[in-house]
Amino acid sequence: GLLGVGGRTAAYYSGGQPQIMTDPSSAYTWLAAGGESQRRCLALKAEELPKLNQLWREHASETRGNLPVLDARSSQILLAASTLGPHEKNENPLSSIVLSAPPRPQRKIDANMDDKLDVLGIDLLDDRGKLVEAVSPGRTYHMKIYYRVLAPVTTEWEGFIHIDGYHRRHNGDHKPMNGKYPMALWLSGDLLVDDHEFKLEPNFTPGTYEVYFGLFVGDTRLRVKSGPSDGENRINGGPLRVQ
Repeated sequence: GLLGVGGRTAAYYSGGQPQIMTDPSSAYTWLAAGGESQRRCLALKAEELPKLNQLWREHASETRGNLPVLDARSSQILLAASTLGPHEKNENPLSSIVLSAPPRPQRKIDANMDDKLDVLGIDLLDDRGKLVEAVSPGRTYHMKIYYRVLAPVTTEWEGFIHIDGYHRRHNGDHKPMNGKYPMALWLSGDLLVDDHEFKLEPNFTPGTYEVYFGLFVGDTRLRVKSGPSDGENRINGGPLRVQ
């Protein structure tokens, strides 16, 4: 089958006459109709993957896994399938965002955001993916925020990270998941990770700073109902040593 790609793609993969789909809903219906006995494959534009992945997670299986992807070498066209073979690995690029198992964060945080999200914790990593407890100005780091979805999120919130101390602030406003998996697609029970890259400005002198983070739109922050916070709807992620 094809979703949003031309016929030459089908010729490359199979040489056969493909089934043409016009939207993710019809593509999901066609993929799932093969059942256990007939594996179906679908070439799709990468931009169609988020919605198709949500439909797959919502309807296709009891395990709520991500859509099986056989080939993700191209950044523009993917090859999905209704099932994986015994020695095949799911190459779905969204697997780094929508997790298949509960995370074990470096810093556990149990915070409730307006009964819509549980913040499970955060990781602080260097540019090689190694967990760190201290950072240096001018170097690249990552802060991963782990969420469990409690209820549908009907607003496309943006993320913020504040690293505060000594009359300084690093402001890390960003689109969660770099916009790759919109909140409108999040399902109750989903486990997600927002990986944000940051770099402290050169004027951050050595010392212990405090990490705060949350979600906002305009002047409004998503309410923090419980868990460590500063009373202004910023979750307290704990101290951060700058060296």
